[in-house]
Amino acid sequence: MTDYLLVHGGAHGAWCWERLIPYLRRDQRVRKVVAVDLIGHGVRVSEKDQDQITVEDYIQDLIKAIQDGNMQDVVLVGHSLAGTLIPHAAIRVPNRLKRLVFLSAIIPPEGQNGLETLKKLGQPEFAPEAMEENFRRMFCNDLDETSARWLLSSLGPEPAAGLVTPVTRKGFPRTIPITYIVLTKDQALLPEWQREVLRNLDNPEVVELDSGHDAMISCPKELAGMLLKYA
Repeated sequence: MTDYLLVHGGAHGAWCWERLIPYLRRDQRVRKVVAVDLIGHGVRVSEKDQDQITVEDYIQDLIKAIQDGNMQDVVLVGHSLAGTLIPHAAIRVPNRLKRLVFLSAIIPPEGQNGLETLKKLGQPEFAPEAMEENFRRMFCNDLDETSARWLLSSLGPEPAAGLVTPVTRKGFPRTIPITYIVLTKDQALLPEWQREVLRNLDNPEVVELDSGHDAMISCPKELAGMLLKYA
């Protein structure tokens, strides 16, 4: 039996996986599906001051979800900015994990951070007054209007730590297989950027899905089908 732990990206929360989860849970090979709210996001947005949140807080959230849920044979899925986090779970609790799946995820080079990586890829700086317009372009290009409004109204703040803390993957266990899902319609992390950053992983399986950045919202059935290959 396989467990799935779903980790949202920047400004998102566990809510973004709502459409995907039922497709995973109905498969008889799946024991448990958990979507975690990292501290400072979703229902935990006010749990700690945004400027006091650290990457270690996030890592502990993942470890706690796995250990408290007695999760085993875990397919750990990290979306977008969560690509900087999920390798830490593999380092801390390798025996619990079955596979890591990076979903259009940011993978900084060793010792660099997500913000540096985005700038090098060409991501422009956004004026605060235009953020909703930018979010609509980045996240909603393949969503219907109802879904787009729901997504935009659900987005929250993003603590700085996840973007500016240098990452390390030292000690990553080579026995855990890795998959990177390239989203070919993505306007937040462009497909060519995804293919560039995935080179920072050690020999990942690379597959493609014809979707925008929030594939779990725009095509949950198709994404679930891809993830269930690892059940």
